[in-house]
Amino acid sequence: MSTHEYGLSLNYGSTDLERDLDTFWKDLQKGGDVEAEAKELGINVELVSKLERADVLEVRTVEGALEPLLTTILIAAAPKLSELAAKVAYDIWAQVLLPRIRREKGKDLLPPK
Repeated sequence: MSTHEYGLSLNYGSTDLERDLDTFWKDLQKGGDVEAEAKELGINVELVSKLERADVLEVRTVEGALEPLLTTILIAAAPKLSELAAKVAYDIWAQVLLPRIRREKGKDLLPPK
């Protein structure tokens, strides 16, 4: 999986994103709504659900060199994942976690760069 870039806002930073991802990931691991939604979408969560979120999805922040408010968040599958597990990680991010964050926190959050 390649790295995907999103913009951050003053109201929602990388700490907020990490916290929300960890909360949703715990739900996925416990067989909650996140897992059910992913399975409904045909995502094979068993490939990654036993792992810790930080071992599956990495979040990196890149500060804007000329404009500090232009912070970018990078989302990527952890390098040690197999190609198939990395695809599953991205599918969980793109089809389940990102839409949930936008529904709960604001539809304009994390615009793609």
